[in-house]
Amino acid sequence: MIEKFKNLVIILLLGCLVIFQFITHQKDAALQKLQSENLQLNEKIKSIIQIQGNQVKIVYKEGKPGKNTETIKYVNVYIPHESPHTTITTDTDGHVTVDTQKYGTGFWPFIGLGYSNKLKPMLGARLAYYERWGVGLSTGFDGLALFSDVRTDWDLFKNSSFGLFYDTNKNLGVSIHTFL
Repeated sequence: MIEKFKNLVIILLLGCLVIFQFITHQKDAALQKLQSENLQLNEKIKSIIQIQGNQVKIVYKEGKPGKNTETIKYVNVYIPHESPHTTITTDTDGHVTVDTQKYGTGFWPFIGLGYSNKLKPMLGARLAYYERWGVGLSTGFDGLALFSDVRTDWDLFKNSSFGLFYDTNKNLGVSIHTFL
């Protein structure tokens, strides 16, 4: 009975992770629509760049001006929190280039809560990342755990991640943690 309950909780939390990712996608789409309505490029301005948290929003013209082939493009570029540097350049034609490190390794400590068979505090560190996704090691009541997580950008959870872990007692669980 307890095993079925545990599996149900894990499935529900996995469903929440999928829903959170969908909400993030919807939020990006809403911002892009807002930009298309509010950011207008005129003949002199070739591109506009906005930086909002971990997002670089770029609006630029593409094609030959005056020949009905010119279109306005909207691009959202995610900059990982862990990226050590980001460079944004614009050439004379208005083309914008965002150079950031989308993946890498390092040590980003966190504190959080995990649940497998009981709720427990966790300490750990993210050791590698690719964009929003990361892997690392953590510790709780049941020894070491290997985890995988996804970083959020919501106002309430600005510096947090939701994840799955597998500990040394062969327990699968879910966690939420905040980076220090």
